[in-house]
Amino acid sequence: ELDPIEISPAQNVVVFPRGGEVVIKEDLDFLFKGALMAGKGEFYLDEASFDYKKFRINLMECSAALFRVRPIYGGSDRLIPMYSHFEGLKGYIAVDDTNNRSGVKQRRYHDYPRLESIKESYVFYDHKSIYNGVYDSARFYFKCEPFSFDSLDNFEEKSMAFDGELRSAGIFPVFKEKLTIQEDYSFGFKTTAPEGGFNFYGENARFDNEIKLSNEGLRGAGEIDFVTSHSVSENFIFFPDSTMGLSKYTNRAQTKDQGISVPDVVCDGAMVTYVPGKKLLKARAEKAPLLFFDKEADMRGITYLTPEGMSGRGLMYFKEAELGSKHFTYKRWLIEADTSDFNLESKGVGDEISETGEKDPLSFNTTNVQARVDFEARKGDFKSNEGESKVEFPKNQYICYMDMFTWYMDKDEMELTKEDIEINTDLDLAGSNFFSVHPEQDSLNFAAPKAKFELKTHVITCQKVEYLDVADARIAPADKTLIIRKKAKMDPLEGATIVANNVTKYHTIVDAHVEVKARRAYDASGYYTYVDSKEGEQRIFFGDIRPDTAYQTVATGEIAEDVSFHLSDRFDFYGTAELRASEQFLTFNGATKINHDCNQFARNWLKFRAEIDPNNIQIPVSSDMKDLNGNGIAVGLVLRAHVSADSLGIYPAFLSALERPDDEVIFTSHGVLNFNEAASEYRIASSEKLINRADTGNYISLHTQSCSMEGDGLIDLHLGLPDVAFKAYGNVAYDNATKETSMNLTAGLDFFYDKKAMQFMSDAVLATEGLTGIDFGRTTLEQSIREEVSKEEAENLKSDYTIKGEVKKLPKEVNYPIYLTNLRLKWDDRARGFVSQPITGVAGLYGVPVLKDFTVRMAVEYTVSGDRGPRTGILVELPPVEGRPGNYYYYRFEKLKKDTRLSVITSDDQLEGYLATLKEDKTKLNKFQFELKGDKSGMFLSQFKGFWHE
Repeated sequence: ELDPIEISPAQNVVVFPRGGEVVIKEDLDFLFKGALMAGKGEFYLDEASFDYKKFRINLMECSAALFRVRPIYGGSDRLIPMYSHFEGLKGYIAVDDTNNRSGVKQRRYHDYPRLESIKESYVFYDHKSIYNGVYDSARFYFKCEPFSFDSLDNFEEKSMAFDGELRSAGIFPVFKEKLTIQEDYSFGFKTTAPEGGFNFYGENARFDNEIKLSNEGLRGAGEIDFVTSHSVSENFIFFPDSTMGLSKYTNRAQTKDQGISVPDVVCDGAMVTYVPGKKLLKARAEKAPLLFFDKEADMRGITYLTPEGMSGRGLMYFKEAELGSKHFTYKRWLIEADTSDFNLESKGVGDEISETGEKDPLSFNTTNVQARVDFEARKGDFKSNEGESKVEFPKNQYICYMDMFTWYMDKDEMELTKEDIEINTDLDLAGSNFFSVHPEQDSLNFAAPKAKFELKTHVITCQKVEYLDVADARIAPADKTLIIRKKAKMDPLEGATIVANNVTKYHTIVDAHVEVKARRAYDASGYYTYVDSKEGEQRIFFGDIRPDTAYQTVATGEIAEDVSFHLSDRFDFYGTAELRASEQFLTFNGATKINHDCNQFARNWLKFRAEIDPNNIQIPVSSDMKDLNGNGIAVGLVLRAHVSADSLGIYPAFLSALERPDDEVIFTSHGVLNFNEAASEYRIASSEKLINRADTGNYISLHTQSCSMEGDGLIDLHLGLPDVAFKAYGNVAYDNATKETSMNLTAGLDFFYDKKAMQFMSDAVLATEGLTGIDFGRTTLEQSIREEVSKEEAENLKSDYTIKGEVKKLPKEVNYPIYLTNLRLKWDDRARGFVSQPITGVAGLYGVPVLKDFTVRMAVEYTVSGDRGPRTGILVELPPVEGRPGNYYYYRFEKLKKDTRLSVITSDDQLEGYLATLKEDKTKLNKFQFELKGDKSGMFLSQFKGFWHE
C-alpha cells in the first residue's frame, strides 16, 4: 500500500492508490487505480492515468463518482456525502491550467479542477434502501448527457445540474430533464408533465401533474382514473409495476346494465395501489375507513377493483354488525363472501358494564360462514361452511350451532335455522344445538331448529323446540318456543308439558308453568290427569314440582275435600297427592272413604299414605286405624261395652267410628283394603291373603249388595276374666238381613288348672264309645294349627287324622287346658253374650288329643252386676253308658271384683274326690282360683242350660 499522492495542493486533488500500483512513465505521466478526491468530488477508478503535459487525470474506468456537498439549508460547513452517484463516467479531470502546474497562480484559475464528461453516464436507484431495490437498474435510471462541470472545489450546490433523460421502466415515456440535488441529498428532479400529460404505464391513461425523483423514489401528485374509480394524491409513488399513494379515493356506483356492478365507495385517506399489468387498483383503508353504500358501511381492509368488478378483504362494519373475510365480492348493493366471520355489536338498551369496566361489544358471534349482505333488501344471509357453525351470544351467556342465519338490518333481528334436526316424537332429537355457558346452569341444553335474536333487547326466541331435558324430566313448551334473555335467564313456560322421567315416561303433567333454572333444576306447577280403572279422568293440580337431591322429579298437590275426588268409584279421597318420577303410580297421603249403599255402616275417612295403582287399589289398613283428625275407626265386629236389653251387643263396622270409645272390637283385619268387582266386596287382609285365602292372617269382607260381612282369622271375645286367655281362630259372619253374628271357631281356653284333674275328664271322654270324630271340613282346626304353629304342622295333623285315623300328639303351641273346635257361636240376647251350638268338638285337653264331636256347650255372658262381672261357662256332657247317665263337667268362670273364680261342677265322683283333696295353694295363682262347687239342686246347671231352652 502506498501513501496518497498529492497531485495539486492548490486545487485539492489527491490520489489514493489502490492495490499498491502506481506506474510512472516518461515526462512524469503515470497509470494508477484507486480513489481520487478532487475538490468536493470523489471518484473510484478501476483504471486512470495522469497526463502531466496536459495536467489532467484521464478517467478511463470509473465505477462511481459522487460529491460531498455543503448543507443545502444552511447549518454547519461540514460536507455531506450525497446518497446517489454517477456510474459509467468517462472523461477527465483538468487539475489546473497547464501554466499553473505549480499552483503559484492558483487564484487566477478558480474554475479548476474541472470535470469533463465525454460520454453518457448514469444515476441508478436500485439500492436496497429504496423500497428494497424495486427500481431495477436495467430498466430504471437517469442517463446524463456529456457535461462539463467546473469549480469542483467550490461550486455552488444550487447551480449543480446535469442534462439527461429519465428511463422509468415504462412508468412514463422517456423524457428530458435536469438532474439536481434533492432535499434528501440524492440526485433527482422535480418537474411537471407537459400539457396533455404523460402516457402512464403505456396505457391510454395519462398523468398530467407533478413528478419528483429522488432516493425516496419516483413520486408525483396527481389523479388516477381506473374503471369506475378516481384517486387523487399529493404523493403518489411510482414503481415499475405499480403506483401507490395516500389518496382521496372515490368509486362510482354502477349496475350491471351499465357495464359491471360495483358499489359506491369513498375514502379521504386510502392507500391506493394501481397495478396496470394486472389491470388492478387496490384501495386500503389507511387514515380513514372505506365508506360503502351511501356511507352506511365502512371497511377496515383493502378493496380490489378490476374491469370485472370489485372484491376485497378485511372487516366490514355496518349498523351493529362486523363482517370479516379474506375475500369479499361486492356488487352495487351487495356484499358476498364464501368464508367469513360475523359479529353483532352490543348497542342495545340496558347494557351493563362488565367487571373490567368496559362494555362487551358483542351480542352475537359466528365464524366460517358464507355471507350475503344485501343493502337494498336490507338483510344479510349467512350459511355455515361446516354443516353448522358455532354462534356465541355473550350477553345471553349462550352458544348454539346453526346452519343458516338471516339478519334483518332495520328490524335489528337475527333469524337462525338448523336444517339437519329431524323430529321424531318417538325418538330423541338428533342432538342439542343450544347450550348455556352460564356457570350456574351446568350446560343446560336443548334442540331448536329455528331461532330469532333481537339485537337491542338481547332476546333469543328459540322456535320449534320439541322439548328440553331438565334433571330427569322432559319438558315440552306449549308453543314450541323458548325465550332466553340476558345472563341466560329463560322466560317461564306457560301451558308446557312435563314427562317424568324421560326414560320410563310414567307421568305426564300438562298446562304447566315451568321455570327452568339449570340443567338439573327447575320449578313448576301443573295439572296431572289421574285415570281410574274405568278410564274415568280427574285432574290433580301439582303446585310444587321440582327435582329432589337425586335429581328425580317429585311433585305434591293438595286435593281438597270439597272437590269430590275419587281414587275410583269405590274410594273417595282428599289430602295430598305425591309424585315420584321413578315410581309408576302416585302416592296418596290423606284419607279415603268407601262408597256403598249400606246405610247401617257409618262411613268415616281413613287416614293412610300409599302408592295407588288405579287398576288395583290397595289402601293400607293398620291395626290402629285413625281418621285425619286422629279419631279411632274400626273394621269388623264390635262388642258394645254396655249391653242393654234394647240394643244388640254386637254391631258391625267397616271403616266406621266406634259408637263409644270403650267398645271392644272382637274381630278385625288389617293389611290392605281393596274392592273386588267380581264379588262386589270390600276386602281387608294382607296382600298375600287377598290372593290366597288359605294364607295366614285375618280377612274380612263387606258385601255391598247384601251389606253382610264375613271373615276369618283371630277372634278376641274379650271375656273380661283376669288371668284367663281365650285364643280363637275361625270364621265369622254378620248377616245383615237377620242382624245375626255367627262364628265357627277353634279356640284354646288357657287358665291355671290342675293337669291331673283335667285328666279325669280326658280319660272319661276317650273311654266313651260311640263318640263321633271331628270333621276337618266343618271345623277350623286346620286353620288354627296353621295360624298358631305352621302350615306344615296343620297338614301333618290333618294327614295323621284322616289317613292314619289317629293323632298321637298335639303341637305344644296348642296344649291348652281346654282346646275346642267346631265351636259355633251366635249372639244371644237373653244371655247378652255368645252361646254355642250344643254339639262342639273337643280337640284336646292339656295336650291330650281328643278330636271328638259331642255335646259340649259354651256360653259367654258380658253382664256386669255390682262386684260380679262377665261369666263364661263350658259344659261337657258325655252320653249315657249302659243305661246309666253319662258324666258331665261344668266349668263356670266368673269375675268377682278383680279376680277370676272357676267353679267346677261335675258328676264324676273320682274328679270330685280329687279336687276335694287339693289344698288352697294348689288351686290359686295370681288373680285366678278354682274350686269344687256342689250343685245338688242343679240350679247352676239349670240356669246354664236355659240358654238352650232346656
